[in-house]
Amino acid sequence: MTAEEQRTLRFEALFEQNKAFVLADAMRRGASWEDAEDILIDTFFAAWKNLDRIPSPPLPWLVVVARRRLLDHQRSNKRYLRLAARMATVAFSLEQAQLSYGLSDDMAGAQIRQALLKLRDKDREALLLVYLNRFSSAEAGRVMSCTAEAVRHRVSRACWTLRQDMGPGGRKLAIGDAYRLKERTEGRSLGGHD
Repeated sequence: MTAEEQRTLRFEALFEQNKAFVLADAMRRGASWEDAEDILIDTFFAAWKNLDRIPSPPLPWLVVVARRRLLDHQRSNKRYLRLAARMATVAFSLEQAQLSYGLSDDMAGAQIRQALLKLRDKDREALLLVYLNRFSSAEAGRVMSCTAEAVRHRVSRACWTLRQDMGPGGRKLAIGDAYRLKERTEGRSLGGHD
């Protein structure tokens, strides 16, 4: 029997002996059936990658990994709910702007999409991370692999570009809010152009 076959057999035995407990533990901690299955898969994927480093007995290690995956999943769900709430706010702001400026849904949405597509990729990403996802500049910097200062510069440049590209009347459409964004952690204004 080859080393790879032995490793596969060890993993299969580990999975068969512990899958029920890991699944039940995730569900006891509040995961739905579907989420518990995802946690089970993620946990045993980590086990496969770390098979030679799993201590004996393996169950405590598996439970710790599963709990971390569950916490990651819960954080992800919270971020999703915050984003959904933010998107509802943005949709309401867009509706108010449409009423104020007499723009139809198609006109306003198309105008914003076109203006966003004209931005540099990194400027657009920075703007969306900070404005829609409400990341701080430092958090967005970690996502984008750059400094918080670079993120602030990109957001400022994106806002200025959007103000220019949106044209008369449309410049105020949702951009005023983005332009006056405040850095959450430092309280500094992001915009510098008028």
